[in-house]
Amino acid sequence: MPMVMTPEQNDWFSRMRGEWLSVMRPFDGYGPSALFQPLPALPPELLADCKLLPNRYAILPLLPKGGRVAEVGTQEGRFADHISAECRPEELHLFDIDFSPLTRRTDTELARTATLHEGDSANMLSRLPDDYFDWMYIDGDHSYAGVKRDVEVARTKVKPGGTLVFNDFVMWSPVECIDYGVPHAVCELALNHNFRFTHFALHQLMYCDVALRRPER
Repeated sequence: MPMVMTPEQNDWFSRMRGEWLSVMRPFDGYGPSALFQPLPALPPELLADCKLLPNRYAILPLLPKGGRVAEVGTQEGRFADHISAECRPEELHLFDIDFSPLTRRTDTELARTATLHEGDSANMLSRLPDDYFDWMYIDGDHSYAGVKRDVEVARTKVKPGGTLVFNDFVMWSPVECIDYGVPHAVCELALNHNFRFTHFALHQLMYCDVALRRPER
């Protein structure tokens, strides 16, 4: 199905696509496998219990109710509203570099009821005890380096048997025309620390979510 664009947008996109192809064709890097580093192969046991879901909202009823929950990267807090309503955490911790989009809202109490951690998410997370959260939703810096930093801290802050959910499990963002590092960082987490995939949630534009469970001690 084609993209829905105005004639002006379609004309611009056609011209830019032509320039892209003219630049890339002479080089070995034109092939997808050269443009993007392939994901590491995952052994079947890390995927054996993974269930396919229609969207990220379908993950929430399957996660623990109450307890301590974190969302890394909340922007206006729209998804955090769903977390609060569906899972009713005893503690909801929100992490973001700037909370002004959330605090400007007048239709939510999150700025008052949640614990806000403003600043670099990896640094803010590192100040909390290990094994603290029942589950966490990671939607912060989408570059590989940024996701990797969040992963390395978050994997020790979620309890054994707890869940990390990652937003935007996609290698290329067609909306922003930039690469995302989420898939590589997540697959490395699974391989290096035996986190097992539990759910894969679809998205209409394939900005999918994945959930992984930390191994029990």
